[in-house]
Amino acid sequence: MDVINNNKELLDLFFDDSIFLIKFIKTIILLLFALGTMEIIKYITKIGIVSNEISRKLVHICIGSGHLIGWVIFSPNCDDCRYYSALIPSLVLIKLLLIGLGIIKDEATIKMICRAKNKNEKENLALIRSQILEGPLFYGIVIIYLTLYQYASVTSKGLVTCLILCTGDGFAGLIGKEIGKTKLPHNKNKSLEGTVAYISISFLTTSLYIFIFKSLGWFQFDVVDNDGALFVRSLSFFRIFIICIFSSLVESFNLGKWDNIIVPFFTFCFASFLIP
Repeated sequence: MDVINNNKELLDLFFDDSIFLIKFIKTIILLLFALGTMEIIKYITKIGIVSNEISRKLVHICIGSGHLIGWVIFSPNCDDCRYYSALIPSLVLIKLLLIGLGIIKDEATIKMICRAKNKNEKENLALIRSQILEGPLFYGIVIIYLTLYQYASVTSKGLVTCLILCTGDGFAGLIGKEIGKTKLPHNKNKSLEGTVAYISISFLTTSLYIFIFKSLGWFQFDVVDNDGALFVRSLSFFRIFIICIFSSLVESFNLGKWDNIIVPFFTFCFASFLIP
């Protein structure tokens, strides 16, 4: 019984976000998880288990979705925990920026996240730097912004937007590349198979995360307005599905390097409409 009580006290202490040291330890754990995930993907790319194209998408999927599930070790009632959580993608982004600017030499990371394959080494380096300072930069900024301004919000639209960006876009690229045969009429670079993957996988992962977060007491689902009437902000599976479809429609257009900005922007706006 004493062992159980001691374990409970340790668990309660771990989730006491009023203590700076506890928040610092949690941040270190999540940062090591993020960097460790990148190192694993880097290693399996280096030894040839996955291709450069697949590794890029794995980073896209794993870093963002892993960061979001890391929210649950913080308390939704701790307002400054958003800054500790946002620090993790910020540090990862700073590392990528230093690589893109040539300050840090990390060829394995470059191969993991860049498409550049020009034979001319000078042109290749310039292309690599431009790629790091575009797609990954925009991706990181969106996650940091939504963490800072939507962490423990009364609604889950920030979480929904991030998950769709990470999983929907990531898996659409993977599956569309592998089995995509039916090209979209308005964009021959996108496939129907990839779009179906975008909708289905983002819907499943978002629904799972919403269930987990709701079970742990995150987000406010029933709100009483100023007139005293009950205003329900419940995010039903149907609403998630509609948001995923809308987001896939935006993503289906040729947005170039701006996709990591435009897709989450319109997804968040539409989610704000469905989740008042």
